[in-house]
Amino acid sequence: MTKNKKNNSDFKGSDIEIIPSDQSNQTIDLSNQNNVEPIDDNAVSISRDRVQVKKSGNLVIGNLNLMLNPLKKRWQQHYSRNIWHLIADIFLVFIIITLIFFLYLINNRDGSKIISLSIKNNIETSAGSYNSFELDYKSNSEISGVTAQVIFPENFIIESVSPGNLYDDNTKTFNLGNLEKNSFGKIKINGFVWGEVNDQQNIFFKFNCSKCGKNGINNSLYYNIEKPAISNSLQVEDNVFLDSEFKGTLNIVNNTNQKLENIRVTLGSDVEIKKSNLSLENGEIIINQISSGEELNLEFEALCKRGENISIIPSFNFNLFDNNLNFTGVEKVISVKKPGLNISIISEDELINQDLLASYKINYNNKEKATIKNIKLTILSANPNFSVESLKIDDNLKGVSLVGNTIIINDLLENEFSSIPFKVIFDRRQNNPNQELSLKINLQYDLDGQTIKYTSYSNKSKIASKATASALAYYYSPQGDQLGVGPLPPSVNMATNYWIFLEVSSIGNDLENFVLTADLPENIYFSDNKRVLDGKLLYGEVSKRMTWEIEKLSGDSSRYRANFEITLIPEESDLGKVPILLNNIKFTAKDSFTDQELKQNLANINANIKNDKFSSDKGQVVDIR
Repeated sequence: MTKNKKNNSDFKGSDIEIIPSDQSNQTIDLSNQNNVEPIDDNAVSISRDRVQVKKSGNLVIGNLNLMLNPLKKRWQQHYSRNIWHLIADIFLVFIIITLIFFLYLINNRDGSKIISLSIKNNIETSAGSYNSFELDYKSNSEISGVTAQVIFPENFIIESVSPGNLYDDNTKTFNLGNLEKNSFGKIKINGFVWGEVNDQQNIFFKFNCSKCGKNGINNSLYYNIEKPAISNSLQVEDNVFLDSEFKGTLNIVNNTNQKLENIRVTLGSDVEIKKSNLSLENGEIIINQISSGEELNLEFEALCKRGENISIIPSFNFNLFDNNLNFTGVEKVISVKKPGLNISIISEDELINQDLLASYKINYNNKEKATIKNIKLTILSANPNFSVESLKIDDNLKGVSLVGNTIIINDLLENEFSSIPFKVIFDRRQNNPNQELSLKINLQYDLDGQTIKYTSYSNKSKIASKATASALAYYYSPQGDQLGVGPLPPSVNMATNYWIFLEVSSIGNDLENFVLTADLPENIYFSDNKRVLDGKLLYGEVSKRMTWEIEKLSGDSSRYRANFEITLIPEESDLGKVPILLNNIKFTAKDSFTDQELKQNLANINANIKNDKFSSDKGQVVDIR
């Protein structure tokens, strides 16, 4: 029997052949084996031809046996011989499970029990409002390495933080160090909220410490932007015409909790602001300041740049704590009409001289389907630094008359057209450099019982500069101080010194590359004494030419000066004559605004020095030796 058992169990893998069968059993071919009948239906039958698993539930038992086999072997090899091996292994498994459990607790413990946080949330919900966020913290146990990182909304403007000495602006983190149990403190952040209306924003605090867990302790505050920094509403005239001015009012309210300053207002690309009840710079309305909650009406006149429907889009630009902020107000769409009376005003002068006399022509054409009546064209200066002093038209024009600065045209039939040439003399109200002149025409006429009004403009003409220079000689100053040295009248072979005063100014525009030159005659010498207040003064020994150069001259009538001393030594041939002290005096300059070249020759200076009221007409050479 023992021998048979050994033969039955001692087989090789090569003796097993797996034969596919149906889904309810597997067949294993065992060669040279005795038949073993199954005990019941749940057993595995083994025969010479096959091993047959009759029911799949026995697979679970097989898997359990497979898992328990290592334990059975360890029991047979160790535990059955010495029970202390079993106790040691159980203790080791207990320690491992305990360590895993504590690691889980450390990484997932509730940090809120370590430190307590609370945020004060009194938030002003208008964009641009100043707010303070306060976070109170208290440690419930002793902790170390405490940091509080603040994650701000994208557009939040930080004004100040406290405690500032613990704050790292690069990482937006407060480094609080070590905290003892029951120690407490406060983090305060001051700044401005900013964003679009209905934006939801939040300020987020993240605490980290030695006992705060891998995710730290978090707290946050959510708020909504409910109002814009500036509310606005816009009203304009009912009839708005292409290429003409219209009037409007922009009502604004400061919704922030602080005063706003230096606000620049535009109305979009479709219109050009021409006039306002407030300051106007480069087409922008300037609001110097507006207090919190204050309401302000901006009255303006603007020009439509295109027809049909245009959009008026108020835009507000200002600085808030060194941050440039810009936002767009409520858009208003208006319909722009083309006027039936086509008017064009043309300047016939590209440059207007300092006498401010200019020539213009008005071309007009009735495109309406009816007769236009009571046409009035009031002529004004579009530049506020000038006014229309007088207006002149041809007296022989038919159907046209002039009353003051208003041209009156009789009734115009459908498609009737004509032109009116006229001249304007302007009056300068303020002497500013680099000016342009154009006309503004307020047009009014009646059509089908309705009075239509709009404004039209001429093209612009630049005003030419007028540079004024002088070269004067003095022996005594205008105040009576003696400047010169030597005999008066000048004497043969004796030296008499005079001072030459040079001066230049520009009215109109800025000038550049100003150069004045003057020649010294043979018996006149440069004494090397000079006083140059502006520019530089050069003397050519060989050419005996004095050159005064100034790189730039302002067009605001500022005076530029340079003085130098000359010496006259008359010869015998000069006896009884009045010598020339300075001749061939001239200057050139370039008008940097008009690119015009300016040139002028000045009168020669002789020894009679007419401008010196104390020593004039004493220039005839005598001989007192």
